Amino acid sequence: KMAEVELEDMSRTSSESLVDDVDVTSAPSAPVKVNVVMWVNQVTEVDSVAQTFKLDVDIEYQWYDPRVVQKNPEPELEYDEYIFKDGIDPEDIWQPHVEIINIADGEPEGNEPTYIVKKLKVWDRPLVTMERTYQITLYSRMHLQAFPFDQQTLKLLCRSEDQSKEELVFVIPEASQANYSDNLCHDVHFEEWDLLEARSKVRLHLYEYVARSEGLDEALYSEFGLALTIKRKQGYYMLKIITTIMIVLAMEVAAFFAEPDDLGTRISVSLTLLLTAVAFQFVVSESLPRIAYNTCLDYLFLVMYCMIGLSYLENVVVFQLFRAGTGTDTLDTVDVVSASTYAGVWVLVGLIYYLFLPWYYRSSPPLILLPTVERLSKYGLELDGEDLAELADDDDEL
Repeated sequence: KMAEVELEDMSRTSSESLVDDVDVTSAPSAPVKVNVVMWVNQVTEVDSVAQTFKLDVDIEYQWYDPRVVQKNPEPELEYDEYIFKDGIDPEDIWQPHVEIINIADGEPEGNEPTYIVKKLKVWDRPLVTMERTYQITLYSRMHLQAFPFDQQTLKLLCRSEDQSKEELVFVIPEASQANYSDNLCHDVHFEEWDLLEARSKVRLHLYEYVARSEGLDEALYSEFGLALTIKRKQGYYMLKIITTIMIVLAMEVAAFFAEPDDLGTRISVSLTLLLTAVAFQFVVSESLPRIAYNTCLDYLFLVMYCMIGLSYLENVVVFQLFRAGTGTDTLDTVDVVSASTYAGVWVLVGLIYYLFLPWYYRSSPPLILLPTVERLSKYGLELDGEDLAELADDDDEL
């Protein structure tokens, strides 16, 4: 009610005197609390090598500034009850200066900011609203030790550019802080990933060099972020990489059943499979960044090299025993024991990569994004008749 009275009193003041007497470029209060509402339209091109992803997101910044707002004499919409005062250029008023911290390259693409004044039923006062759409490529560090059973967190991090917390504080609506899934477009999807969680938060960032020269109050800046937790789909890697490696390892068993004196055949099998493994690893490595640690897939390649190498060594030992006059029955026994041990290790590796690791790195079920109609019903909004039918048909096409 106090806000309404204040606005009504100010609406009696001529817009000309307001512009002349009030510096609308300064903060309307100290600090200004700016609500941040993000709507994710799409996430694409999650790149494990470059550790980047592309994000299409709409962001609304909402704050209270009674100096630039007046009653709308002719409202047309429910939230069109207030407008900017005559003579006020929204681009010239105080507004949050926001920079995207983890942008990967260049400037963000998207439309120019648009400004309106909103007054929804649940709000006790009208808010100046600045809207902007971003299409940006963001850097997000990925931890790939568990690849291809890994899950990652894609982050958008934004910070006040030149307005400390004494002037500006970002606020995420309380209902959205724990789970931001209602602010994801329901057809957001990932080709290679499952979406597990969407969350947002606000926090403070400290510039230490500013703190040492100007004090803590001027060194703390408000920032907000959006985090999307995703889990890699394993099917592609299980079928086309891990299964291929297991088949290559299985083919090495043939070397144990060649004649003990036929070293050429035994060695040719091992060398051919070893060269195949090396070439295959080079192809697979193109899908991973050059990192200083081994992934689960790297360990599988190391196991493959060790098993083929030990098989190669067994072939040489059997041939040398044959040349030393060892009996054929003894050599056959050595081959059978070696083949059995090799097969046992092969089965163990298969159990680890097909059963244990998927279980060990299991995650929560994928996040289910509700269709538009169901999502609106959570907020007590319903569509009737033709609108509902047309919306349902549109959803089906998507």
